[in-house]
Amino acid sequence: MYAMTNLALGRLLRRALRVATALVLAASAAAETMRIRADNWMPMNGDPADEKPGYVVEILRAICAQNGHELDYELMPWDDSLAAARAATIDGVIGAGAAEAEGLILPAEPIGTARVALWLRKEKSWVYHGVESLAPLRLGVNPGYSYWGEIDAYIKTAVAPQVSAFSGDDPLVEMIRKLHSGELDVVPETESVFVWNARVLGFAPEDFRSEYTHAGDPIYVAFSSGEQGRKWVALFDAGMQRLRESGELRRILERYGLKRL
Repeated sequence: MYAMTNLALGRLLRRALRVATALVLAASAAAETMRIRADNWMPMNGDPADEKPGYVVEILRAICAQNGHELDYELMPWDDSLAAARAATIDGVIGAGAAEAEGLILPAEPIGTARVALWLRKEKSWVYHGVESLAPLRLGVNPGYSYWGEIDAYIKTAVAPQVSAFSGDDPLVEMIRKLHSGELDVVPETESVFVWNARVLGFAPEDFRSEYTHAGDPIYVAFSSGEQGRKWVALFDAGMQRLRESGELRRILERYGLKRL
């Protein structure tokens, strides 16, 4: 009886091991990696190795973790990020407005509102009276960005020195430096993003002033089209709801000095 009991126990242990192994393999097969790219746009997204990589990066990491997935996030120039998402060589981009997201899929849940302001040095006395009033000024822009309809059209038709284009992983840093030094007169940028980056550069936000702020439009994590993109969209929207209900979304935003998206 004792020998038979040990034999039966051995069989049970081997069966349990096979079941556990099967479960691990199934979980591994189900695990996927969400590939996200964008240029530096703090406080939404920045250096992936930083202790504060951006609140959207933290949101995406939390959502992936909820579902046993991993996040592959790296910095990439904005135009390249959009092109890669449209080609489905990555899964999505951080910070796209509806106008920029042509060919991509937008979730129901935005990640913020882009209230774009026109930034000048504090001593500059210029007043905004529509895009025609920009003509005598040197404007710094990222040509891959959509700011708002009127100014997007102006950027397409204006030439240097009226408009200077900056690109790469972190174009705003260079624009703020040149604005501070007087090499540029105006830089359009979302309020929270401009203030964050000015502080990182060691400038006081009070060194600058916003002359005009355009009514904000929602911005999103935009995903590539196709079946996989639709899966990520559904996972993102469900994950945002869970983060909101658990209070984790609020805790993430507070790390970046924000009270709401």
